[in-house]
Amino acid sequence: MSTPTTSPQPLSPSSSFSKKGKLDESDLENVPEDEVSSSYAGGGGVDGGGEEKSAPSKGMIASLLSLFKKISVGTELSSSHMDMPEGLESNNSGLEVFQANALRHSHLLLDVNNIEDPVLRMAQVVKWVLTLGRMFQNKKPLNPVLGEVSLCKYYPQRNADGEPSRPDENVFYSLHEQVSHHPPISVSATENKDQGIAIHTTLAPRIRFMGTLIRLTMEGETRISFEKHKEVYSYVPPPVNIRLVGLVLEYAGTVEITCNSYKARITYHEKPYLRGTFHKTEGVIVKTNPDAASESGKGKSKKESDEEVLISFKGYWDKEVNFEDHRTGQKSTFSMVGCPYSKYIPIYPTEEMPMSSRRVWYHRKHASSSTDGAKAKKEVEEEQRRLAKERTEKGDKWEPRYFTLEGAGQQQQDDESNGGSGGRKQPFYNVKPGTLEALKF
Repeated sequence: MSTPTTSPQPLSPSSSFSKKGKLDESDLENVPEDEVSSSYAGGGGVDGGGEEKSAPSKGMIASLLSLFKKISVGTELSSSHMDMPEGLESNNSGLEVFQANALRHSHLLLDVNNIEDPVLRMAQVVKWVLTLGRMFQNKKPLNPVLGEVSLCKYYPQRNADGEPSRPDENVFYSLHEQVSHHPPISVSATENKDQGIAIHTTLAPRIRFMGTLIRLTMEGETRISFEKHKEVYSYVPPPVNIRLVGLVLEYAGTVEITCNSYKARITYHEKPYLRGTFHKTEGVIVKTNPDAASESGKGKSKKESDEEVLISFKGYWDKEVNFEDHRTGQKSTFSMVGCPYSKYIPIYPTEEMPMSSRRVWYHRKHASSSTDGAKAKKEVEEEQRRLAKERTEKGDKWEPRYFTLEGAGQQQQDDESNGGSGGRKQPFYNVKPGTLEALKF
């Protein structure tokens, strides 16, 4: 006998998802388009627009230090139930924040289609990955609930008047869904059918307290496919450090981007505590030698035998990164200063989408006081616990609405949401065929 499955279901009228039993659609639409995307920080306390963020208050720092006195070094925070101090938690869902800022410079991916040299295509993808450092906030987003979804579209590259400067066929459409709550796993599908570009992501954030900082590790994978070139680029984001002194965010670690026989390595250096500068970055683009095994047996080192450095780059990802093509000697500079933004447009939920982020967190966002905001958040969490208990009692197995687990027929699942890795390879989710078209953006 097969286990019953359930898709995301509407919440009861008594929950904070509803307003006197029903949310007014006009209320949902009276939210500024850039409400979420304008709140992100560009690292080191500077947002993407170049404006300095206000420094954390003494009270906020004191609250944070008081919180971390209660936990030990190495404690994982991503699955804990600790409430963040007032002022350190955003009113926006993590699903919305990631979606709003994940494709802020989409013109860089559109340009890949116009590059014939595969090495320079890899360099273009590297530039796009470098821009992702601007997506992190200086506040902790709300944890998305199981089955929460968010929709949006991006118009690439604004002109001087702030309007899209490219035609409608260059628009990207994006769908995000929370497919697991314990452990937290967010998945997304972003596509431009006209240009044959797709970005599919599965991310399982792990947040740990490390004493002087909080370490955010992104397990999972991002795949970017270009139909024109028959290429798929794959990478895993680097860890992010949130330094408790000054609440500064910085990448720290290495990203490897792979595609066919080419590989890019981006190294993000941590700033030393007593000197140095934030956001120092360097890396290389190499070609893997298929004869590496035989070459290494002839007295050459592994690095010499299996890689050929084609392009190197270094600089600061939030300012400028200098590239040098070792094949031609040509040098160029990629500048984040003045890099054009995409126009982010959220898609407002319909009655058929009760688990939209804008519905789920509506009363939290529009609370008249911090007390009301905390109450609204608690109601959402209690409703989720009620639904989880109800599924357990009925023997139901929750299933994502828009995504399916890759290789689900071979991989045994170990939690109700099909999200647990159980010590095996990190799961990857694919959007169901025809989903983005059926949603009718």
